Amino acid sequence: MDLQLHNKVIIITGGLKGIGGGITLSLAREGAIPVIISRSNDRKFEEQLCSITKQYKIYIFDLSNYSIIESLAQKILNEYPNIYALVNNAGANDNLAIETTSLNEVIQSYANNLFHYYELTRVLLPSIKKNQGAILNIVSKTGITGQGKTSAYASAKAAQIGFTREWACAFAKDNVKE
Repeated sequence: MDLQLHNKVIIITGGLKGIGGGITLSLAREGAIPVIISRSNDRKFEEQLCSITKQYKIYIFDLSNYSIIESLAQKILNEYPNIYALVNNAGANDNLAIETTSLNEVIQSYANNLFHYYELTRVLLPSIKKNQGAILNIVSKTGITGQGKTSAYASAKAAQIGFTREWACAFAKDNVKE
């Protein structure tokens, strides 16, 4: 399939395993240049990626450090000034039930699952707009349905859905796809 992504720079958070890993490999097969942000490296996955393409970059960074995401994004923009797309994917269901979870733990869950979606999008948006690119937010059905005993994660996913709807409206005039 040709998705017309040849040589387009696409940032994927959590792009070394699971859904993000699958997205990274698919993009590489399409000829895109994957720029991966991951909490840790995975040499086996990197070997697999390298067998598809030599054009990729991995940034080891904990996205829960949301207060310094802007500096990471600027570093990426210095190396890759023409970002075509952002795949907001990183996060994990932490099973924090309201009965046993403090407000500080909810805030930490949002740091792991939500704040980086906003901050990376905010900083990378001018480049994505310039390239009439795309923003893909990987969400979960729990943001709509709930799951039980996962208040923090479900509410973070609901907020991601809200971001997606809002940004689709806000950036349509710029031909940015959500």
